Amino acid sequence: MLRRAATAALVLSVVARAAAADPQPADPGSSATTAPAPAPAPAPVPAPTPAPGTAAGTPGPTDPAVMLDVEPPPVDHRALSLGVLGGAYVGVAAWMYVAWYYNKPTIPSWKFGGDGWLGDGTYAGGEDKFGHAWGDYTFARLGTQLLRHEGWSPLTASIISSSLSFTAFFFVEVKDGFFYEFSPSDLTGDAVGSVLALIMDNFPAIDDAFDYRVEWFPSVAFRRAPSSDFVEDYSGERFMLAYKPRSIRAVRESDGLLRYVQYIDPVIGFESRNYKPTPPPGDSVPRRQEIFIGVSLDMQAVFDDLLGRAHGHAAKTARGVTHTVFEFANLPFTSTPVVSYNHSPDEMDYWGAFR
Repeated sequence: MLRRAATAALVLSVVARAAAADPQPADPGSSATTAPAPAPAPAPVPAPTPAPGTAAGTPGPTDPAVMLDVEPPPVDHRALSLGVLGGAYVGVAAWMYVAWYYNKPTIPSWKFGGDGWLGDGTYAGGEDKFGHAWGDYTFARLGTQLLRHEGWSPLTASIISSSLSFTAFFFVEVKDGFFYEFSPSDLTGDAVGSVLALIMDNFPAIDDAFDYRVEWFPSVAFRRAPSSDFVEDYSGERFMLAYKPRSIRAVRESDGLLRYVQYIDPVIGFESRNYKPTPPPGDSVPRRQEIFIGVSLDMQAVFDDLLGRAHGHAAKTARGVTHTVFEFANLPFTSTPVVSYNHSPDEMDYWGAFR
């Protein structure tokens, strides 16, 4: 009896819970055994709002299919680029040691100054000052290009590279003090090169309008006794500041004869002859310094025009190489003075034209 009562109580309890969970009001006029009304349909779920910037039905940025296509962030190569640049300076330092110091006797004591500036009796006739400016300028700008390519900002890259270049040439002068002399005028040339590089790298309009270049063809004295120290063949070198007419939009974009003006640059330049390398004994050629206004063939403009319309990886690489090389150098015999002033400690000064 007790078991039946417990069973009945359990059944009533289950029914009561079901009724409480889903109460069905009795329909008037119907019996209590009428079937319950169907449960109401669930409320519709609102569609997800599209992510900003996407159309309805377009996967958003957090959609798994989209996330799988997202490119990983670029690898930071800035530290590596500093290492590569430092390694390049180590290589240049090794060449400098072989060319300038190996098997060279030191002087009795470290020497400061004494080589002068641009006088007719100075080392290389003063052309080495232009060479120092060009060397520092070129190293600084090439280093800036490397650092910018690997993620450094333009200003930061130019400051790092120009500072590194000037510091390297400063220590060259310190070492020169033990073998030749520490030259304040050489260091001034280095400083001018560093400052010029900073200006060119951070003011594109100036860089587009001007180049500082060297033109070299081995001199007679160098061809007689070639060595690894080719950078001091000043009798075969000429330094020029060139103005580039193609920086003028009308010239650059012309379809007529005006476009050919971009290939000829007005230049102002300096050169010395028969100072360095030292002529052999018995050679009576006069020493000469020359400052001139002239013209130069702009090989950078020529190759940019020739290769700019070509397609393919090889053409793009060739264009990049020639553009960089001819930013700093001329091909031999591609410039000529138009009006010049010549000074010599061995003969009378004279003006020249169309030499």
